[in-house]
Amino acid sequence: DVSDWSSDVCSSDLAVHVMGGHWTLEDCEVDSTKRSRASSAVIVRNAATLGLRRCAVRDCAHAVVLERKTSTVHAERCSFTNVKEAFQTRGGGTVELEYNTFVRNEVALKLDDKVTGYAMGNSLDGSMFGRYFRPRGFRCSANECTGSGSDGNDSSDSEA
Repeated sequence: DVSDWSSDVCSSDLAVHVMGGHWTLEDCEVDSTKRSRASSAVIVRNAATLGLRRCAVRDCAHAVVLERKTSTVHAERCSFTNVKEAFQTRGGGTVELEYNTFVRNEVALKLDDKVTGYAMGNSLDGSMFGRYFRPRGFRCSANECTGSGSDGNDSSDSEA
């Protein structure tokens, strides 16, 4: 359980900072006990690879941020709750999402046009991309989007 990452112990508003190597977080909870959403739960930089399995991330501005085109994140069977933008990329990277649940988020994915990867079998109570566009190199299939914020283009690729 990684909580209250905005305390004096971690002054950077980050719970996990992955600078390199291959890391896997399994069966963990990452949440903020601050009244307002903390900045970012996980930052992945450089050529780092992060695997998230059966984790719960909640109450933050960003669940995972990829900072470089050489960064990779693979999340499966995780939940992301009350997050402004669950996954954000800055400069590309690879995002792979399988069978995750997104609840009470403003938008699940804010991806730049250089990102690659896929979202498959995820469940959302809103929109996957919101006002943002799906990058050309990012595939979607069998995602279930429900609720007032969902749109018809989130669940599958719509390229000709």
